Order: sequence, then C-alpha cells, then structure tokens
Amino acid sequence: MEFASSFLPKLAGAPAVQIRFTQTSRAGWRLKQQQQYANQTRSFRTSTAFFREAPGGAPTKVRGQRKVYDSVDEAVADIKSGSTILSAGFGLCGTAETIIGAMAKRGAENLHSLTAVSNNAGTAIGGGLSPLITGGQVSKAICSFLGNNKALEKKYLNGEIAIELTPQGTLAEKLRCGGAGIPAFFTPTGVNTFIQSGQIPQRLKGGEVIEPGKARETRIFDGRIYNMETAIHGDVAILRAHK
Repeated sequence: MEFASSFLPKLAGAPAVQIRFTQTSRAGWRLKQQQQYANQTRSFRTSTAFFREAPGGAPTKVRGQRKVYDSVDEAVADIKSGSTILSAGFGLCGTAETIIGAMAKRGAENLHSLTAVSNNAGTAIGGGLSPLITGGQVSKAICSFLGNNKALEKKYLNGEIAIELTPQGTLAEKLRCGGAGIPAFFTPTGVNTFIQSGQIPQRLKGGEVIEPGKARETRIFDGRIYNMETAIHGDVAILRAHK
C-alpha cells in the first residue's frame, strides 16, 4: 500500500514525502532472510595453538601428529627429568602399570627428579608408583596415603625423597583447579590440624627436619576458618584405560 504522509512538515518547494509499505507474510520474510544469509560471504579465524613448556620440561606434541604411539617406550621417550607426573588410580587399581614400567626402564640416569602426584605411592613389593620410587627416580611424592610402603618410608627417613601429605578431597580439588586455571581455593579440611600448622615435615634426614611442612594461610568466612590450598599443575598425566 502507498500513501503520502500528511504529518511531516512540508518545506517550500519540496516534494511531498511518501512512505511505501509492502505487506509480506512471516514465512516469506523468514525465507528471504535465510536466502540473504546463505548468499553472504563469511570467513572466520582461529587462534594459533600455543604450547608452553613448563620448568623441567613437559613433553611436546607437534600439532597434527597422531596421538597414538606405536609402543609404550615411544610414548614415554620425551618425558623429561624434573616433570610433575599425575598418576591416576585408587590404591593399586587403575594405575598405569605399563607406562610406569616403561618409565622405570629408562633408569634414574635418564629420568629422575620427578614429582609424583597420586592417591597413594604403591607398595614395597610393587604396584603403583613403586618402580619409580624404589628406582630413585622420584624426588617428591604428593599423596594422601602411604600405606605399608616400607621402601618409601626408608627413603623418606633418609632424606632421599620428600613427601607432602594432602587430604584426598583436597588433592582432587588442587588438580581440578590446576586444570581450570584457578590458582588457589579455601577449604575447611585440615583446619586445626598439622596440615594447617605445617608440622608434618616434608623431608627428614638423620632424624632431623631438613624441609619443614608449609603452614596454610587461613581466612574466616561466615565465622568459620578455612585453609588456603594452591593448585597443582602437572606436566604429564598417566592413566589406565580399557579399549
């Protein structure tokens, strides 16, 4: 329909202003919009992937390479000394025994000074992280439970390995925060214990403390005390999977 507007001001010598309206069904309008969108030239850019090598050296993987290795030895070949290893499993169940064995086979002269993060440290007779610990490849263990691992106990008392005991739920959250980019969090777990005061030595030698535990910073929220825990960042995660 068409009409000449009568409400717009008319200037001397100016033509009458006309406004045109076209009646179109809703379905027709949508079809027209879809056709216009389909005919548009569109482009997008993606950010380039950046890989950061952490201190101690996380293994690198070239973009576009296969993620499946031909052998377990090849899979662990680029793990560097000083790496933080996140080991999955609960007790002796679900641990990546094949990968751990391959890492142990490299020997302490080629792979050492590892920080092992796990629910527990295995047993003295084998299983879990025991091959790496007994082989002298682990310099620090962050775990929740030591169990009856006499080999680990001996190394701890002799100052050969540091141990950071962390409550199980706190350990899980420290790992989650590390993956989520959260530097620290507050938890009531460990308040008013040796965890808060840092009275559990991380390293002993000859009956003397050579590396004390770390006291936790505390905050009060709604009248309750919370410990601050920092995130854990791993270089390599190893887990057992079923295909």
